[in-house]
Amino acid sequence: MGDGIDSFASAYKGWLSTEGLVHGTAVLRSVVSRFPAFFGRDGELFLSGYGRWLERQGKADTEEAFAKYCEHRYHIWKQNCRVLSLTRKEQRSSPLVDASATRSA
Repeated sequence: MGDGIDSFASAYKGWLSTEGLVHGTAVLRSVVSRFPAFFGRDGELFLSGYGRWLERQGKADTEEAFAKYCEHRYHIWKQNCRVLSLTRKEQRSSPLVDASATRSA
């Protein structure tokens, strides 16, 4: 689920296609466990929240419903990835990082 994809729906659909999978319970468990940086370390908690959301929305578990549930989180995650990437680039080019590394060694 890379940075150049604008929506979670596109990222998820692409992942399903690449892996040759179809959305379903087993696939949800797999994707949640394979990407803890996005879904959190406790995959069961995430899936429980998704199940409650489905009930409140009166929706069935579909690829589209899952994408809608994850969309906001995806945009926040992408923004955080950009910030972290920028921060790492700034750190590598900063003489302060090198100086502090030699002092603590």
